[in-house]
This record gives sequence, C-alpha cells and structure tokens, in this order.
Amino acid sequence: MNNQLIDDDPSSHPIIETPVAISPPVALVTGGTSGIGRATALAFAKAGTRVVFTGRRKELGADVLEEIVSHDVEARFVPADATRDSDHEAVAAAVGQLGDLSCVFNNAGIAADLAPATEFSAATYTSVFDTNVRAIFRDLQWQIPAMIASGGGAIVNNSSIAARVGMPGASIYSATKGAVDALTRSVAMELAPQGIRVNAVAPGGVRTAGFQRFFGGDEDAMAGFGRQHPIGRVATPEEIADIVVWLCSDAASFVTGQVIVADGGFTVQ
Repeated sequence: MNNQLIDDDPSSHPIIETPVAISPPVALVTGGTSGIGRATALAFAKAGTRVVFTGRRKELGADVLEEIVSHDVEARFVPADATRDSDHEAVAAAVGQLGDLSCVFNNAGIAADLAPATEFSAATYTSVFDTNVRAIFRDLQWQIPAMIASGGGAIVNNSSIAARVGMPGASIYSATKGAVDALTRSVAMELAPQGIRVNAVAPGGVRTAGFQRFFGGDEDAMAGFGRQHPIGRVATPEEIADIVVWLCSDAASFVTGQVIVADGGFTVQ
C-alpha cells in the first residue's frame, strides 16, 4: 500500500496566490489648511486615501495634519505658496515619497475686495490671476506627468458661480474663474485618451472663514445671502468636499470636462 501523503503530480494541486498589498491612492489638495481645502483633505482621509496638502500657514497645516492622521492614513503637509514655482518641487517631492498621484484638487485661490472695474489696480489684477489661474496652469504641468506615471486618475479644479453670473465688484475674480472653466475643458480633452479625467466644481456661497470675513461676521447679512439661494442657505465646506471626492472616485468614471455647479439653485433662478 502506498502511504505517501504528498501527491507528486503538481497539476492536481490548486494554485494558491499570495495576496499583493496595494497601497491606498494618493490625493493632492492645494490650499488645504482651511475652508473647502481642509474639508476635502479630511474627506479623502476618511475615505482611506493618503493625502498631501499645501498651504501658506504652517500652524494651520500642523493642526490639519493631526486631524488627517487620526484617520490612520499617511499624510504630508507642505508649506507652499501656489504662486511660487520653486514650491512645486517641494510638493512634487512629498508626492514622490508616497509613490503615487491618483487624485488632485487644485483649490488654492484668492479673491480681491469688491470694487468697480475702473478702480482695480494692475497689481491686484496680476495677484489674483497669478494665484487663481497661472498657479493652476503651472501645477497641472507637473501634476499631469506624475499622474500618467501612476496610471491615470482625476483632477478637480475649484471654480465658482462667479464665472456664470454677473457679480458687480468682482470683475477680476469672475474673470479668473471663467479662465479656470475654459482651462478645465481643454485639458480634459487632451488627457481623456490617457486615462485622466479633469473636472471643476463651482460652488455658490460656502460658509468658510473667508466668507465670514467678507460679511464682517454679520450673521444677518450672511443669512440674507443664504436666502438668495433657492435652497435657503449657503453650503458647508463638507458638502463641496463630498463632490470633489466623488469626482475623483470610480463612481464618476464617465465624467470629464464638466463644471459641476453646487450652488443650491442660485444660478437657475
């Protein structure tokens, strides 16, 4: 009797594959120390995504970093000014440390004080366009190769309903957001064959620290502006963040070249 316990015929054994550990994707959020950027960095973390985020204020960055890592994901904070080309290298290095770039939210931006178009200075024009348009364009120029090397992904740019409706006193800001929309559509067409989707989100009023400063902390004025939105209020930063995370997810795999308006009905009145 053959008491051999091992079958010498390898074809009779099932193939057992060792699971390969796959690292979570990496998301980059510019201007991630407050407002919509902070909410989005945290939303990515809650979804299990590793996060690199930038901002000019180191103290706020340290606080946000602590919040992100509490969700048991890797994260990097890079103090950086979106208008400084030299800072791109630091951000790229942080992304490189994590070895991937699957999602980008180009959020960093500024708004000038309201004024008639005839009163804006050339310096204000340059400052707002450099931050809201040129910085995104320069960011895209290094983000795109990194994303191609990672096998594709999704980019979301932060726009505004100011690109869609006339806003007295906000001519320069509105013009920058119109440029962001046009840039988004063109780059989306360039990158679609390479597996990269490019969209923008265009919020209406959002209750951020900047929003509160704009109204001087006047709760009545802020509530009044909220009532101009058919939904009866302004958005929370988290509501916009959820849209960004969705646009970067597989659930939005057939969406590219779009500007998703999230304004509580403001622009359809």
